[in-house]
Amino acid sequence: MILVPDLSTAVLDCFREAPTLSFFANILLADGRRTPFPQDGRMLARQAETVLRDTIGLDRSWWGPEFEFYVFSKVRFDTRTAASYYEVEHAEEFFRNAYHAANPFDVYDDFRDEACAMLKRFGVRVKYHHHEAGSGGSRRLRHTSPICFPLPTRL
Repeated sequence: MILVPDLSTAVLDCFREAPTLSFFANILLADGRRTPFPQDGRMLARQAETVLRDTIGLDRSWWGPEFEFYVFSKVRFDTRTAASYYEVEHAEEFFRNAYHAANPFDVYDDFRDEACAMLKRFGVRVKYHHHEAGSGGSRRLRHTSPICFPLPTRL
């Protein structure tokens, strides 16, 4: 495979101490024609956008991830020849009927505030954030930014 940097997506990586430039790359096969890698998500989104434009005249589409994830307090695991295990803990002891849980039960509210502020610094418009209905530690950040074409490395 060959990675061709998409410099239009370049940003300074805020997670590194040393100044580091991060960017996305287009993925190509190493064949003579430099064929696009068929499982590259950005290439698939471009193809889908072309189909939408050619079939129904759509002039713009927005593609990108949904920020839904879990936050764990502690994770332990081990794998050996004769045994293996994993154990995941979270700070919240409730999770049923917790969609949009409020303080003092939603212990990750400040964490989501900080995550949203970081996304905003990278130009991602966050509409809201909330506790999710999954088991403990489940979160969601709802954004309204068009985050593909060019798909920025800020995510």
